[in-house]
Amino acid sequence: MNAHTHYPLKNQGNQFEEPLSITALNKGFQLAANHFFMKAAIQEAKWAEAQGDVPIGAVLVQNGRVIGKGRCKREASDGGFKSAETLCLDAAGELKTARGTVLFTTLAPGPEAIRSILSLGIKKVVVGESETYKGKTHWLTNQGVEFVNLNMKECKNLMKVFIENYPNLWNQVNQCL
Repeated sequence: MNAHTHYPLKNQGNQFEEPLSITALNKGFQLAANHFFMKAAIQEAKWAEAQGDVPIGAVLVQNGRVIGKGRCKREASDGGFKSAETLCLDAAGELKTARGTVLFTTLAPGPEAIRSILSLGIKKVVVGESETYKGKTHWLTNQGVEFVNLNMKECKNLMKVFIENYPNLWNQVNQCL
């Protein structure tokens, strides 16, 4: 059986049920997996928020396992910020290969994170949302990286509440991006 095998149509009166395909099942499984791992990134974002930082979180997944986690962090020494994605990639340690890795992040990555993604050879990035910050995601797609935007209300709400409560801090972060 190949990936495009369709099961027979079922006749329901004068209506025919949509054929079920292995491809459709795979897409459904991938969507569920994307949401599952995005929930882990959202948890990182919530921890950042609880510590008074920007609610952005990221996880790096390889072959179905989380191998790195990170959350946005203010640097007390210089007042700058470390991106969730960069801290996540640092936490993963030295990757022997980027094969099979997917980066999940609650917000579209900024230039620093994108450079890291490209230099490591990560081929897929899944974001929770890209309305609050659009980023330079075309840098990723121009280099053949698959970019998936889940457009999740939960991610948008995290950022909306944060920006309403801390507009000056968000402006500082935005200048660093």
